[in-house]
Amino acid sequence: MKKIFRLSMVLIVLYFCSNSALGQRIILKEKKQILAALWSTRSDILHVALDKIEEMAQEGQLLAEAIPVLEQNIWKQIPYLQYRFVRAMWKLRSPNTLMFAQAFMDSANTFHEHYYRADPLHMKVRASQILFDLGDFSIAPLVFQLLERDKPYVDPFARNVLAPIARNVPSLADKARAYLINIALTNESPRNRSLSMDDLITLYGLEVSDVLIQAARNDSVGVNRNFALNSLIKLNYPQSQNLLYERLSAEPEWTFRIGIAETLLVRYGSPQDYHRVQNHLSAEPYPTARNLIARALRLFRPPNPSATMSISVLLDTLVSYKHQVAALGWLGDKNFVKELDNHLDNAKRHLTRRDSLNTAQQVRLFQEKVHREHERTKQKQQRGVPRDPRFVTIEAWKFLYHHAGYILQRLPRERKPK
Repeated sequence: MKKIFRLSMVLIVLYFCSNSALGQRIILKEKKQILAALWSTRSDILHVALDKIEEMAQEGQLLAEAIPVLEQNIWKQIPYLQYRFVRAMWKLRSPNTLMFAQAFMDSANTFHEHYYRADPLHMKVRASQILFDLGDFSIAPLVFQLLERDKPYVDPFARNVLAPIARNVPSLADKARAYLINIALTNESPRNRSLSMDDLITLYGLEVSDVLIQAARNDSVGVNRNFALNSLIKLNYPQSQNLLYERLSAEPEWTFRIGIAETLLVRYGSPQDYHRVQNHLSAEPYPTARNLIARALRLFRPPNPSATMSISVLLDTLVSYKHQVAALGWLGDKNFVKELDNHLDNAKRHLTRRDSLNTAQQVRLFQEKVHREHERTKQKQQRGVPRDPRFVTIEAWKFLYHHAGYILQRLPRERKPK
C-alpha cells in the first residue's frame, strides 16, 4: 500500500510540473505572437495585439519587450492607432510615455476629419487622460472646447477628465464642476448622468446634495434615481428620511419602492418610519411589492443599536419610543402608560447610582408588562372582542419589547432569589 501511495504522489507531482511548464511555453508563445503582431500593417491584428497588452497589464503582467516596438512603429499608424500605441506605452509604464504623448499632441494637428472621430481636437482630448495622469494639465482648456463644439453630445473621454481637472487645475475647477452638474442633470445618456453624479459625490460630498435631490426626483431612469437617493443616505443628508417618505409614494418603479420601504425599516426603523410604510402598504398598487413590503413589516424588529451607544441613551430612546407609539394609537390607557414611565424613571435613577442590577430589574418589569398586556390584547382580537382601554398593539410591542431586550443584553443578569 505504501508503494502504491508513493507512486501516486510522484505521478501527481509530475502532472503539475508538466502542466506548469506547458503553461510557461504557452505564455512565451503568446508574447512572441503579440510582439510579431505589432509589426503588422493590418489594423485588426494591431488592435488585437494592443488589447492583449492592456489585458495583461491589467492583470499585472507588463510586456516590457513591447515598448521599443511600440516606439519604433507608432508614427507609421493611422491617428487612432497612434493613440492606442501611446496608451499601451502608458499601461506598460514606459519612461518615455510623456514624451510620446506630447509628440502625439503635435502630430494630431495634421489629422483630418475623415478618420473616425480623429479630428485634431477630439484626438487630443482622448490622450488628455494620459497627460493628466503624468502631471501635464496644459491641454485642459481643450476639453471644454470639445464639449462646447459638440454639444449637446458629451464625449465620454472629455467627461471622464472633468473630475481630474476639478481636482488639479484651480483656475478651471468651478467650470469643471458646472459641467459635471449640467451633465448629471440634463445629459441624454443615463451612464453619463450617473458617472457625473459619482464624480460630484467624490469631489464635493454633501455640497452637491441639491443636485442629488433633483436627480432622485427627476431622473428618467430608475437606477439613477435610486443611486442618487442612496448616495444622500450614505452621505448622512439630514433630510434623508423625509425624502424617503416622499419617494415611497412618488417612485414609479415598484422594485425601488420595495427598497425605499426596506431602507426606512432597516436603516432608520423608528415608529414614524414603520407607520409611514404601513400606511403606504394599503395604497401600494403592485401585488408583488405589496406582498414583500407586508413581509418586511411582519418580520420587523427595531434596529439593534450600536455597541458604542450608552445605556443612558438607550433608555432615552425607549422613553421616546413609548411616547411615539402612544401618540400613534398603538398603546392605550394613561394609567398604564404612567406605570411604564415609572419603571423607566426608576431604571434611569438606578443607573445614575451605578446600580446595574436594579436598572436591569426595572427594565425587565417594563418588558414583562408590555408583553403581558400585548398577549391580552392579541387574545381579545382573536376572539373578536373589543379591546380594553388598556392595550398594546403588535406595532407597540415590536418597539417596546425588543428595545427593552437590547438594553437587557447590555446589563448584568438579575440574581435569582434563593
